[in-house]
Amino acid sequence: RCARLGLCSRAEAVSYIRLGLVSVDGAPARNAAALVPVSAAVALLDRGQRMQSQKVTIALNKPLHYAACRAPAGTPLARSLLVPENRVLSCRTRQDPRKLGGLSAADMLDELTEGLLLF
Repeated sequence: RCARLGLCSRAEAVSYIRLGLVSVDGAPARNAAALVPVSAAVALLDRGQRMQSQKVTIALNKPLHYAACRAPAGTPLARSLLVPENRVLSCRTRQDPRKLGGLSAADMLDELTEGLLLF
């Protein structure tokens, strides 16, 4: 239910539950696969909220001839475009995308496709 409530993604919820950072009706959640009633109060504990607040989603309009992830030698990766100089002026975060660990494309667009790519 964490994902449906907008607290985090499903994969993140599994990790947070394993770390003991999710509560259901005030008690620590123990099983990520457990069915939780709609009426239950599901919460991400303080440490989980702090961890979640450090995460970012980056949207990139991927141009042609850039690969979303894996690519043959000589093909540039879309991730190489994620530099502070390309940040929109209205962006509130000052994080340097080059220093974000675990940043990966949420979908695959081949080199001959342009469009929205989320990281």
